Amino acid sequence: NDASSLIIFRFAMIAAATGQYVWYQAAGSFIWMCIGGVGIGLTIAYVFLKMHKLLPTDSNTDILLTFIAPFSMCLVAEQLHASGVLAVVSGGLFLSYR
Repeated sequence: NDASSLIIFRFAMIAAATGQYVWYQAAGSFIWMCIGGVGIGLTIAYVFLKMHKLLPTDSNTDILLTFIAPFSMCLVAEQLHASGVLAVVSGGLFLSYR
């Protein structure tokens, strides 16, 4: 719910700022933000899972990867104009079930 409301708020802000609203562009952007965010989150989580298996298993490595993973998911997703919130949630769920 939070992620979808943030996405809808972003569309409302763009429509208010530009004075334009084209429904098919908004629908395409919405689909990209949702599917792209989830896909980016899962992809980055998979990379971090493989890195975790390759690196030595000590507490410092675990803490470092735990802090870097969500920030990198959000940053990459936002840079690609996808949902950073959905990326972090999907990546976190993937990593929690490893």
